[in-house]
Amino acid sequence: MNFFVFHEFLHLVIALVVGLVAYTLFKQKRLIFLSLVVSLGIDLDHLADYFYYFGLNLRNPITRPDFFCLSGKLLIPLHAWEFLPVLFILAWKLEKLRGVFITIALALTGHYLLDQFSHAMLPLGYSFLFRLSH
Repeated sequence: MNFFVFHEFLHLVIALVVGLVAYTLFKQKRLIFLSLVVSLGIDLDHLADYFYYFGLNLRNPITRPDFFCLSGKLLIPLHAWEFLPVLFILAWKLEKLRGVFITIALALTGHYLLDQFSHAMLPLGYSFLFRLSH
């Protein structure tokens, strides 16, 4: 099985687990869908890196894993550990949306952890502030 397909499959599994945990905690079925959308949709930010390197040339496969290395840059604006404390603070402050913010935070955490350990990356590679300063 292709690494990209397997990796996305693992994101799907993690999203389902997070969604089921969120459903168990908050008794809202929509949180399962939210977890799936967040966990899988976040990878759309890889398009920023793709277009940064290749421009509008769509002849290269979008699943090509090496364009990060080729460009020497890692943009991925939605992959940032800094979002998590903000989401947990929002969950704490906005009780009516607590389930939504916790689900988003857990879905992002699962996604980031899988990526962090499956790609050879600096520990701060998913820090937006670190990437911005380098």
